[in-house]
Amino acid sequence: MIIIETHEYRFPSSLLPALVNNDPVDEIDRDHFNAFLDELEKYKKEYDATDYVVSCESDSYFSHTNCLSDVGCNVTDIRVHFIR
Repeated sequence: MIIIETHEYRFPSSLLPALVNNDPVDEIDRDHFNAFLDELEKYKKEYDATDYVVSCESDSYFSHTNCLSDVGCNVTDIRVHFIR
């Protein structure tokens, strides 16, 4: 396994189970969440990666913005590693 590229995001803590475990996403967040996954897939193809792996910090904190929207919420810093 070779890490090709790493991206860092402030991700809504409430949606981590959906990102990591493929849990259901409520209708309010679904469009933004799916757009984020589409972006990851776009980068995966761009980097010619076979997959990506998400790692996250254990602490969450409040932020006025996050990677899905401009709505303030508790976020967790995550890293998305694109691998081959």
